[in-house]
Amino acid sequence: MGNADEDMNDDADTGGEQMDFPESEPPTLVDDGALIVPDSWEETMFERGEFGPENAAGIEAKFKTGAHSIHLMPVVFERAGREERIEGATADSGMTKFGSEIEEKPDFGPETVFAVQLDYSTFTSQEMEFYAVCRNSGDALAVACWLMNVETTAELEEVVKIHNGTMMDSYIDSDEEALEDLRAQEATNCLLTGSPTQSREVMVPFMYAALFEGYPASHLDMPAVPHAVDGFEAVVSHTAWKNHDLSEGAFEGTVEREAAGRYVLPAGVVELVDGAPAERVRVKVL
Repeated sequence: MGNADEDMNDDADTGGEQMDFPESEPPTLVDDGALIVPDSWEETMFERGEFGPENAAGIEAKFKTGAHSIHLMPVVFERAGREERIEGATADSGMTKFGSEIEEKPDFGPETVFAVQLDYSTFTSQEMEFYAVCRNSGDALAVACWLMNVETTAELEEVVKIHNGTMMDSYIDSDEEALEDLRAQEATNCLLTGSPTQSREVMVPFMYAALFEGYPASHLDMPAVPHAVDGFEAVVSHTAWKNHDLSEGAFEGTVEREAAGRYVLPAGVVELVDGAPAERVRVKVL
C-alpha cells in the first residue's frame, strides 16, 4: 500500500503540471535601418522601372517560401462610387470590390500605384489577398517585408484576418479601425520637437511606420496598414528645420537594395523619425 501511495504522488507531481508553450516573438520590422527578408523566404525577382500609363517610377519584386508568395506589383487602382478596382500593370491579376463603405471614400484614379499581393496557404485552402496598395513602391516593399517576418502559417492567417476585420471573436481592432484616430487628427505639432507649429508641411513615407513610438499595431506587433496607403502628413517648425539643416524633399528618398533581401532605408530620415510619437502625424490614405 505504501508503494501505491508513492506512485499516486508521483503522478500528481508530473501529470498536474501545466505545459508551458513559448510565446511567439514579434517580427523584426526594421533592423538597423534596413528591411530584412528572413532566411526562410527567397527574393526571386527585383526590378526598378517605370510602370503603367503614367510611367510611374518604382519597384516590382517577388518573394517565395514553401506554399506562400508575395508579389509587389504595379497596378492601376481606381475607386468610383461603390466600386474599387485593381488591375495589374505587368501581371494578369486584379480584383473588383463593391460595398457601401467604398461609397464613403473619395473617388480616386485610375492611377498607377503598387500593390502587395499575398498568396498563402492555410490548413484548408490556398488564398490570394491584395493586402494593400501604396502610392510609393518603397512603402509596399516595407509592408511585404513585415509580412514575411511573420514566422508561421497560422500567425500569417491571423494577421491577414485581423487586417481585414474578419477574425472571429478577436479583441483586436481591424487595421482600418485601429487607424481611425490617426486618420482623423490634424498634424499641428512639430514632428521633431513636439512644439505647436504650422510652419512647414511635409509628407513622410509609410515605410517608417514601425519607427514611430505608439504607432497602432495588431497581432505580433505588426503595424496597422490601411488598404490604400498614401503616407503620413506632418509639420516641422522653422527652428527645427533650420537646426537640422533640412531642405525640400528631406523626407523623401528611395530604399536602396544593398543585397538580395536587404533593403536600406535612407539613414537621414530614419534618424529624424525614429522614436517620434505617432500622435504627431496624420495617416493619409488614397
